[in-house]
Amino acid sequence: MPFTIPAEVYIEFEEVFGKERAQRIIKAFETMIDTEIANKWSQTKFELRDELLKDLVTKVEFEAKIRALEARIETLRDELIARNESLRAELMEKTESVKNELTVKIESVRGELTEKIESVRVELRQGD
Repeated sequence: MPFTIPAEVYIEFEEVFGKERAQRIIKAFETMIDTEIANKWSQTKFELRDELLKDLVTKVEFEAKIRALEARIETLRDELIARNESLRAELMEKTESVKNELTVKIESVRGELTEKIESVRVELRQGD
C-alpha cells in the first residue's frame, strides 16, 4: 500500500513552494518513503526468516539424527538379544541342576520306600 502524505502537509508545501513544485516534492517524498518502507520490510522479513531458520533442523541434519537413532536402536536390540540368550542359557542350566537334584532325591525316596515295602512284606510273611 503506497504511503500518502497527509493533506494538511501538502497544503503547507503548496503555500510555500507553489502547486507544481509542491506536487513534485510530495511525490518525491512519497516515493522515497515507499522505497524505504519496502526496503525495511524486506530486511525485516529476511531477518525474521533467518532467525526462524537458525532454530530449524535441515533435512540433512534430520536424516543424520534419524540414522544415528536407528544405529543406536540396532545396537540396543543386539545387546538385548545377547542378554536374553545369556539369561536363557543360565535358566536352562539352573533348571537342569534342579532336575538332577530332584531325580537324586526321588531315587533316594524310592529306594527308602522299596526297603520299607520289602521290610513290611518280610514281616507279613513271618507273621503268617
